[in-house]
Amino acid sequence: MHSNNKNIIIILIDALRFDKLKVGGYKYDLTPNLNKIINEGSLIKNHFANGCPTSVSFPAIFSSTFPLDYNGYNEGVKNRPKTFPEIFKENGYDTFGVTSAHPSGDHFYYNRGFRIYENLLDFYQWFRQNLKVLLREDLNKYKNNEITKDQMISILSKNYLTILNSTLKYVNQFDELKIKSKNFNIKKNKKKIVDEIEILKSNPEIILDKFIEFDYLYYKFLGETKVSELTKFFLKLKENLRSKINNVINLFPRRKIYESQEIFERFKKYFSQKNDQPYLAFIHLFDVHESKNFTVKFSFSYIKNIIKLLFLRKFKFGGFVYDLSVMHVDAEIGKFFNFLKKKGILDDSYISITSDHGLKAGFPPRPKTHLRTDLSQQFYEEFLRVPLIFYPKLNENLDNKKLTSHIDFAPTLLDLCKISKNEKFKGNSILEKHNDSSFILAENTGSGICDILAKNIYICLRDKNLKIVYEIKNKIINERDVFDIVNDPNEFNNLVRSELYKIERDKFYDIAKKRLEVIYSYV
Repeated sequence: MHSNNKNIIIILIDALRFDKLKVGGYKYDLTPNLNKIINEGSLIKNHFANGCPTSVSFPAIFSSTFPLDYNGYNEGVKNRPKTFPEIFKENGYDTFGVTSAHPSGDHFYYNRGFRIYENLLDFYQWFRQNLKVLLREDLNKYKNNEITKDQMISILSKNYLTILNSTLKYVNQFDELKIKSKNFNIKKNKKKIVDEIEILKSNPEIILDKFIEFDYLYYKFLGETKVSELTKFFLKLKENLRSKINNVINLFPRRKIYESQEIFERFKKYFSQKNDQPYLAFIHLFDVHESKNFTVKFSFSYIKNIIKLLFLRKFKFGGFVYDLSVMHVDAEIGKFFNFLKKKGILDDSYISITSDHGLKAGFPPRPKTHLRTDLSQQFYEEFLRVPLIFYPKLNENLDNKKLTSHIDFAPTLLDLCKISKNEKFKGNSILEKHNDSSFILAENTGSGICDILAKNIYICLRDKNLKIVYEIKNKIINERDVFDIVNDPNEFNNLVRSELYKIERDKFYDIAKKRLEVIYSYV
């Protein structure tokens, strides 16, 4: 059993960049509440994600393993060692989690170890991302005659079925929680999902045709075997009109997330019904991630923030909506901390606030690639360097400038509560005096589905002076990017063609080579 009965509350602000905080050097002060928490708590200043985006980063957070361990991240933490919620549960903690982001949902097994895990998903984004990540590459191969119809149907019959089964589970949870989805009629669509499963089993060609014809909007015709020409006409008209308006101002967004205020309310409801057990609570906020889908809101506080930010930035707009979302979330965190204080929770709890990765938002500018979202390019500091905050203040002797990453997150939480870590964890507690990694590691297999054997592998190594990104093709390791992050912190000057830092580069190459051997050992 546990030997420290402090509660643990984790607030994960998806896509919050370290350099967008005052302590990260940002010229605009957007986060007075986080500033206060940092001043009264502890900030780990050199903390990094082990990958970007959420699907790549989360396995490290939950299981202290690297993204490409255990054959990659397609199935989240399904095949990973025990997650930290499972360990807390085994040690007498009640466990509660709530997420508004589909990559951290049950489908990817992030409910492991939670007695209660609430998936408050945006269903449009759920369906869109499944097409984009799990099916898009194979559909393109089919369109280009690189695979046969039978092969494509076989892929659909497996992958799409798992998506539909998870969707059914999600809509049932909405029903059980008596929560109304913002962009998906639960009652109407529950039967349609069941019908879609039957069509997939009996006549999968119909499903394939819907994907080919309607692309991201395929979900609008769940359970239907035929779509009339009139329906297609009005859908096209409606979507064209929506796009034209939204290109000017996002009045009719398809994405409609549950915002931080609503997510915090789910914790409050849990707290009002809990027993006397110590508890672990995981709260995943998606507002900042979805800042690019800015929606006009007519609340007084929102309009006040817009006016305040306009004057603060002197009407400069690069990254404006990102900053606005950060301000909004910071205000909600302030309210949440007031609630925790009022209820006496702060006195009995450790609070940890972090992010899973960063996001492109304003400065610094980056070169465009042929892909709208190219994961192989997401190793810049703005994608990987994230805040890690603890409240109350940790040990006074803590070295908060050492290099740490998300593989150290779970061991640190367990250490705070005097619980032994899983022997399969690859990270170490930040509280340990001698835990000072000489480098951090991030990795992925580029955009789309993770496929270690068929796709290029990208490994990023960074110490306090140098960052190198390797591209591995057919098991051949090549340097792609080399940055002197001391003299070039914005990573504008790629030194890959230079002869500088040869000793350090040789050392990093050996590390990358050993890491590659470990990656391939899992497949």
